[in-house]
Amino acid sequence: TDGKRLFIAKKNVPVARGPRALSERERQVLALVSVGHSDKSAAYELGIAEGTVAGHLHAGLKKLGLSSTADLGLLRAALGEP
Repeated sequence: TDGKRLFIAKKNVPVARGPRALSERERQVLALVSVGHSDKSAAYELGIAEGTVAGHLHAGLKKLGLSSTADLGLLRAALGEP
C-alpha cells in the first residue's frame, strides 16, 4: 500500500548429483564423448542409435550439472584424467 517492494534472498542448493547418479550407459556415453568421440562415433562403438546417444548425453550432463560437452572436457582435465 505504501509503494515499497521487498525482496527476499534465498541461497539455492546445487542440483548436481554427481557421477553416482549416472546410469551405466550414461557413463559409457560421457566417457566416449569426453575423449573426443562424436555422437555418431559413440553410437557405432556402443551399438546404439545416434539419437539414443544424444539422449544419454543430455541426461548425463544434466545430472552432473554441466551445460555442454566442452564443460565435460574441462571437468575431465580438472580431474587430471588424460
